[in-house]
Amino acid sequence: MFTTFLIVAALLSFGAAWFIPAKVAKSDTLWKTVPREKNIGIVFAFLALTYGAYHGRFMLEGSLESLRPYVWVVLPIVTVCVYLYLDFILARAIGGLLLLAGVYFPHEAFSNYVEFRAFLSLNCYILGTIGLFFIGMPWLFRNLLEKVKDHALTAKALTVYMAISGLIFLTFAIL
Repeated sequence: MFTTFLIVAALLSFGAAWFIPAKVAKSDTLWKTVPREKNIGIVFAFLALTYGAYHGRFMLEGSLESLRPYVWVVLPIVTVCVYLYLDFILARAIGGLLLLAGVYFPHEAFSNYVEFRAFLSLNCYILGTIGLFFIGMPWLFRNLLEKVKDHALTAKALTVYMAISGLIFLTFAIL
């Protein structure tokens, strides 16, 4: 499962590395619409909420253990509420997935005794920190995309970082 998730993370990183120069840097309006995209955002949000619900229900211990089945009942309700009432859904969902990846991948790398796991951990901690900012201040995602559109150097730097991140994930999937 760890290898599969690493390959998915690599593909998403390579997709972001392609999307930044090919679409965002050349469009005048994409930087405004992408962070507020509801349909794609709710898919990513549902994935992040499902992962969080799965692990969050183990925190219900003692007398709260009887509430564990209700976590799955609350999950679709929270997802619908996110869709209806939350702004910048895609930016927040990407932030949530980055944050979850920043926890999951280092944990699995250390659990499986993967060699050179410090490189994977560093990459994940950088992505997780970025994810924290995208969750708390989602307009930073929009501002980053605007800067990518306006400044070629920012677009190149972000493209290179996402490509390197994808290579790190792919390398650890192969190891």
